[in-house]
Amino acid sequence: MGFDELLKGLDENLIVNKVEKSGEVIYIYCDIDHTVDKYKYCGMENPSIHSRYTRKISDFPIQEYQVKFIITVPKYFCTNKKCDYKTFAYILPFSDGDL
Repeated sequence: MGFDELLKGLDENLIVNKVEKSGEVIYIYCDIDHTVDKYKYCGMENPSIHSRYTRKISDFPIQEYQVKFIITVPKYFCTNKKCDYKTFAYILPFSDGDL
């Protein structure tokens, strides 16, 4: 299994932009390539991207290296005035918290 296949196994929408090694740490800079068809709360179609934010995730050791993911994640905006939830973010299925 290659590096790209490994990352696609974490999330098929993960796009690697850059990999850097600094000492015993590998930094993997990624974006999410994903389009939402429907807003998850009210079902409105084609919500627009509201903004992006950065998630920093670690604890993915590879051999003797500590690995840190720096991922730019989209946030979506709902324009449905009847919806109680105006924004939501893409959920990373392999993450349970930030650094």
